[in-house]
Amino acid sequence: MQTKKNRYRRATLTLLIVLITAAAVWLGRERADWQEAISATGDYVIEFPGQPSTETIRIPISNLSTQLTDLEVDSGYYALAETALNGIAPNSLDVVVDGSIENARAKTESRHSSPVAVREISRTTGDFEGVETRKFRVKLVGRGGADWAALTGLFFYRDDVVVSAVVATDANNEPTLAEHFLSSLKSRPERDLRALRQRVLEIGD
Repeated sequence: MQTKKNRYRRATLTLLIVLITAAAVWLGRERADWQEAISATGDYVIEFPGQPSTETIRIPISNLSTQLTDLEVDSGYYALAETALNGIAPNSLDVVVDGSIENARAKTESRHSSPVAVREISRTTGDFEGVETRKFRVKLVGRGGADWAALTGLFFYRDDVVVSAVVATDANNEPTLAEHFLSSLKSRPERDLRALRQRVLEIGD
C-alpha cells in the first residue's frame, strides 16, 4: 500500500514528465514577443513569449491536480505549474529537481531509442518573496556527446502548493529567454491580500 509520501513522489515525477519532456528536443531561435499572463490559479503573473493556454491536469494515482499555464513557440516550451499538495508532506527541493531531471532524461531516451545523459550546468538556492527556491539548468546529451536540449527550471513550495516554472529549448540557444521567463514570475497583489486576510482570520481563531 502506497504511503502519502510515495504517492506524492510519483505525482511529482509525473508532473515533471508533462512539463519537461513535452518539448525536450524542441528546436528554434525565434525572438520573443513577451506579454504578461495570469497563471491558471490567478495567484501569479509571468511573462510568456506569446499568449499561453491554461488547463487542469489530474495526476495519476493521487488526489492531486495541477493548474498548468503553458505555451509552445519556435523558441521552445514554457510552462508554469501550480499543484496543491492537500497536506501531503513534500520532498526536499533537491529531490524534486533530481527526480525531474532523471525522468526527463529517461523519457527522452525511451522516445529516441538512444542513450541520453545529463550534463548539469548549474543549480542554485535562491529566494522567491520569502520562500526558498531551487533553480537549475541542464543539457540532455545524446550519443557522441551531442547536446540535444537545454532544460531550465525554478521550483519552490508556498502555502501547501508546489510551484514550478520550466523552459525547454534547443541546446544551442542562449539561456536569455529562459532567464527572462523565470525572472518575470511574481505574485499578484490580489493573492497577497487573500493570504493576509487568511492569516488575520487564523490569528483571530
